[in-house]
Amino acid sequence: MKHQYIHRTMLLWLMVLLTSLSSYAQKMVGDGFGGRAGYSPVNLQCGRERAATICANKTISVWPTDGGYNDGIVGSTTTVLPITASNISNVRQFAMNYSGNWETYITDNGDGYVFNPNDYLHIPVKLAITNAYHTAVSSGTVAFVKTDGTAWVGGTNSISVPTGCIWEAGSPGSPGSPATYCLTQVPGITNAKRVAICNEFPTMAFLLADGTVKTIATNNTNPPVTMAGLNNIVDVQASLNNLYALTSTGQVYSWGIAIAMGTGVPYSGTPYTTPQLITFPAGAAPIKAIVPANHGNYCLALDENGVCYVWGLGFLGTGSLYYSSPQVIATNVRDMVAAGSYSYYYKNDGTLWGLGNRDYYMLNQSLVNPSGPSYFATPTQLTIPSTLCTIQSYTGMAPCVAGTTAPALTPTTATNSCPTATVNLASLPISSTTPSGASLIWSTHKTPTSAADTLTTAQKTAVSTAGRYYALYYDAANACYSPADSVDITITPCAINLANACPTATVNLMTAITATNLPSGATVTWHTGTPATTANKVSDPTAISTSGNYYMAYFDGTNNCYSETAQAVTVTITSCVPPLSANTPAAQTATTGTAKTGNAATELSPTGGTAPYTYRNGAGDAACVAPSGATALTGLTVNTDGTYSYTAPSTAGTYYYCIKVCDSTTPTPSCVVKTYTLTVSAPACTVTGVVPTFIKN
Repeated sequence: MKHQYIHRTMLLWLMVLLTSLSSYAQKMVGDGFGGRAGYSPVNLQCGRERAATICANKTISVWPTDGGYNDGIVGSTTTVLPITASNISNVRQFAMNYSGNWETYITDNGDGYVFNPNDYLHIPVKLAITNAYHTAVSSGTVAFVKTDGTAWVGGTNSISVPTGCIWEAGSPGSPGSPATYCLTQVPGITNAKRVAICNEFPTMAFLLADGTVKTIATNNTNPPVTMAGLNNIVDVQASLNNLYALTSTGQVYSWGIAIAMGTGVPYSGTPYTTPQLITFPAGAAPIKAIVPANHGNYCLALDENGVCYVWGLGFLGTGSLYYSSPQVIATNVRDMVAAGSYSYYYKNDGTLWGLGNRDYYMLNQSLVNPSGPSYFATPTQLTIPSTLCTIQSYTGMAPCVAGTTAPALTPTTATNSCPTATVNLASLPISSTTPSGASLIWSTHKTPTSAADTLTTAQKTAVSTAGRYYALYYDAANACYSPADSVDITITPCAINLANACPTATVNLMTAITATNLPSGATVTWHTGTPATTANKVSDPTAISTSGNYYMAYFDGTNNCYSETAQAVTVTITSCVPPLSANTPAAQTATTGTAKTGNAATELSPTGGTAPYTYRNGAGDAACVAPSGATALTGLTVNTDGTYSYTAPSTAGTYYYCIKVCDSTTPTPSCVVKTYTLTVSAPACTVTGVVPTFIKN
């Protein structure tokens, strides 16, 4: 009768529990990390000796509890059924360690809390940390990642324990405090998104926003080390002695002790310090989530088809305790959690399955069949009433409205079109629609290292540097991003042409061209040729007066050397002085044989060019063209001041002569030639038309 009562009570709690199964924040997804697209985790969590769930009202239910001091959450209560912790509320993320007696959690406002097993009062201690984003815990180390990407650790086995920090209360009634439970910032970590801590293997791993991973020992102060070969990582997880990394394409890497590597290596051997790729059975779809056993030496992995795989040492199903490489353990799985001696599998059909120790960890399923074995050798469906309510949606943290789908860029490459020397990223076609509440941003990183690691409007509309640029959707309210799509930009150098603008007769290269990568201590020089030398250096690049190609270089005065030259800058100098011009001379007349003089300076009245002007005989110049029917005049004398003289030919007729006027432009004067027309007539007869008259003498 007692068993029947407990059984009915257990079923009632199980209904409440499964009604609120939802996305669990420890494995939170939606910000591009914590698992791949399509992974929909539930809020189950487990330690070595008990399990827990974050309820829809953001409290925590725990089972079983033994009333010992190490049950920090619920104090002295003893139960094999879920019990709600009365001293915790507004929980956004919750983490348990190997024996369920160290816990950390983050509240909705970003505050961090810890339960210390050495604090006998079972009171959560608020730590001196705000804007907490992610947390993990082991038997002696707690860790938090903040929204600014920094990482903070503490505990009895952390990277360092500053003076005055006491993580063990020492006696009942002496709880810790934010002053003594202090945290230390991890050096060299500025853009973290996730943290994972092994329980025995003294290592923690940080997943960075750029998809790389850094690790650090929990028991010394050596700086973090980047794990070679790990790129495009979306999740890191830890078991008792191993670390696991999931890539954006669904591959899994492991490192740590040989027993849980999953790479087919022998049971024992030297721990692997570099990540090794795990090969899954033929036909396996890409992996979308990894769940190592909390205080266990095995790991679970879930592929895109809902197939769950297991490897390592533990209660692995089908009677086996060890698999050196992944084996199928369950199908149609939505999510799973695991500890050293048991595991849960929550399936897509809403059923909950268990494997391993039945006595405590399977919601006391041993009471259902008292005569059965103490372990489930294969995943076994736990008794759930057919009236199970619809699972509620609870993400543990605000959903990222940026979504899990990258912007769909149509082009994969783009280049500038001269004379435009830049590319406008904002003009590139994107076929997808920006999610409501999000904005389209551009960055030079696949995942921006911070909110400031994005291109401004001015930068994205005038990209002048070749490289790969990433388009993402950004949720500013929750500081999270969608996956990224990319475009490779190439910049084709355009001819750079400069010209003076009258009345300025020169070009200033120093203000027209700006160096963008000038090394410290170097100076800009300009040259008329390449390579740059002192011999072809322009003495005054601020007043270029000669057309031609000029080349920029950098000069290292300390070592007396020049850099390579940049592309040519073509300078065209246009004279700002009006061109030389002169009037067309009036027609000239003369009587045969008479002497004639004139003054071309007044007759031609030259203007423009550069004064003073000089004059000379233009005969023989190509511009001296004979008028029709005219004969060239000979004997013309032209003085430089423009005065000239000649004697009219003795034969009447039409003649011409030319005078050339030149300005003083150097080095080559400008000249014009003007043609004079001369009409020469015989002297008039003084008796012509006169009829003689006379008288007789």
